[in-house]
Amino acid sequence: ITFIPQLLNNLSRTPSEANIAHGILSKLAKTYPQALYFQLRTSREDMSVIKRSQEQKEARERQARAKQSGGATPAEGAKSETKPNGDTASATPQPKVEGQDANQAPKPEVAEPAKPKKPWDHTEELTQTLKTAFPLLALSMETMVDQVQKYFKCTLDEDAYRLIVALLNDGLAYVGRYPTSYAQGVNLPPSTEANITRFAESILPAHIRKSFEADFVTKKPSMFEYIAKLRRWRDRFEEKLDRRTSKWHLEQTTHLAEFRFLKFDEVEVPGQYLQHRDKNQDFVRIERFLPDVELVRGVTGCHRRLTIRGHDGSVHPFAIQHPTARHSRREERVSQLFRIFNSILAKKKESRRRNLQFHLPLMIPLSPGIRMVQDDASYISLQGIYEDYCRRNGINKDDPVLFQIDKLRALTPQKPEQAASIRLETFNAIQEKYVPNDIVQDYFQQTYPSYDSLWLFRRQFSAQLAALTFITFTMHMTMRYPHKMSISRGTGNIWGSELVPAMAAAKPYFHNPEAVPFRLTPNLQTLMGPIHTEGIFVAALMAIARCLTDSSSSPTTSTPPAVPTPTNSGNGGNNQDETESNTSDLEGQLSIFIRDEMNFWSLQQHKQSIKDGELREHVYRNATGIVKKAVAMAKEPDAKNLPASQSVLDLVAKATEPKNLCTTDALWQAWL
Repeated sequence: ITFIPQLLNNLSRTPSEANIAHGILSKLAKTYPQALYFQLRTSREDMSVIKRSQEQKEARERQARAKQSGGATPAEGAKSETKPNGDTASATPQPKVEGQDANQAPKPEVAEPAKPKKPWDHTEELTQTLKTAFPLLALSMETMVDQVQKYFKCTLDEDAYRLIVALLNDGLAYVGRYPTSYAQGVNLPPSTEANITRFAESILPAHIRKSFEADFVTKKPSMFEYIAKLRRWRDRFEEKLDRRTSKWHLEQTTHLAEFRFLKFDEVEVPGQYLQHRDKNQDFVRIERFLPDVELVRGVTGCHRRLTIRGHDGSVHPFAIQHPTARHSRREERVSQLFRIFNSILAKKKESRRRNLQFHLPLMIPLSPGIRMVQDDASYISLQGIYEDYCRRNGINKDDPVLFQIDKLRALTPQKPEQAASIRLETFNAIQEKYVPNDIVQDYFQQTYPSYDSLWLFRRQFSAQLAALTFITFTMHMTMRYPHKMSISRGTGNIWGSELVPAMAAAKPYFHNPEAVPFRLTPNLQTLMGPIHTEGIFVAALMAIARCLTDSSSSPTTSTPPAVPTPTNSGNGGNNQDETESNTSDLEGQLSIFIRDEMNFWSLQQHKQSIKDGELREHVYRNATGIVKKAVAMAKEPDAKNLPASQSVLDLVAKATEPKNLCTTDALWQAWL
């Protein structure tokens, strides 16, 4: 059950792997249907899209071949028939050869080898197996998912707001890389113009399309005008979406509102099979859906929060999200990996005494473009805290970013040293003028009026920030923007969205080009304080690394064998024996997930599937890189006069160095 996503991916690989995976999934479909159903449904829809594209490609190829052979002179087929080997068969019957037995059986023809099944054939058969074994349960779950897909779609205004924010962020990132382009008279890049045209034709509601085309399509704006107009459009949509009611009644979806009366079988609350429990007898079943659905406007988009009441009275809120299908499966696999690592931390003394766990909300895909994410109203992002500060103080939230871009454009540094000096001065000026270091601290001081509650929150926050930092640092995750860090105001837990490794474009290697190893900005430092930073954050980060690289680590799930070491592994030779002796379990778990990442990279680069030998080498190299980072944090220094956590302290010093922070992207907002 733990490796269902990997088994579904194996259906698209070699026939032998596909057959083995099909057999395992078939047994799961007959035994634990609710563990398999949602992910199988998503995979089936993905495969149907691939099947249609494959059929269209084959149809185009057949048409091309027909056109090529259309001009050829047809053979005289009336007089003779051509055999496949080129001989002609005459219509005249051949005389019988003497001595031939009339009753002699003809030689049996050699049967053609059976063609291997396509991936979509496997998913279709598995779906039929599940529906045959549990017809009423499958009908109840399918109807529930159909209702969620039908009534929880984003409105046109919400889609337009999401894409306008995406266009604005893309424009700010572009001028952040090229500050001189942020000026009057500088034309937009061709890719940006194409995105605007596509957006105006397909996404925008009809009643505002003319206004948008007048601003962006009819008259080509400069980059300066483009960003200014997008900011106005974003502010208008935010104002419009905030004016609407915050609740939506479930009465409009009759089936969900009356689910307890219309269901044909007991359906469990989704996501419980992701929690690595030993048995499912105590799983919570859906009693009903609560009547009020919350409409939530986030920093980059909108979603709905649906609440499920279990048969034991428990309440389970879920956010119905519409993520991009390209990265959502990758994010779910990373959560799956660190959920396995949680089972290791639960057994270790150092992590148990500090209550260290990776906080990973449950993510349940319903289809390629919609999923349920465990959520509640207490979460607020770091960007949300900053925007609340801007509203209360009458500051425009874009001013710090535009201030930095303006300074870099006006001074136009000629040398890298000049650019670094200007960036550092701009960084200090933004902290003095716009974003002080105590914004986040003041927000949580108002949330927790008593000192003991605030102290407990800061303690949990520091430990959780260490857990999130371990994920982002070891897995080479970049672009950790403020809106990707969500903090629970009730518990102090932190979870990061869009947790996907960054890979180089030329080769399938994990790569983090940023100057800082992880996000530890001035506001986060001020919230924790020096005592929590060195006493909890650093110690927790080192404890997690020690627990996961310990040779006795053994997760509750079956550990796959580590990837064999290739002979030409490149940079994996010096400390190979030491690393493998201490981290075999860590490498074994990583190998499965990195293999899927390598296949994703080859698909993104429109390349053929990686050969088996190359795949092993790439997986080994990436796994070794991750393990080395974890071992470096867990290892004590050789010098006796240094603290045990010196390696982690060095990383913290690098992450908090202003000279490194000021070189980050403008949207990274190092001052926050």
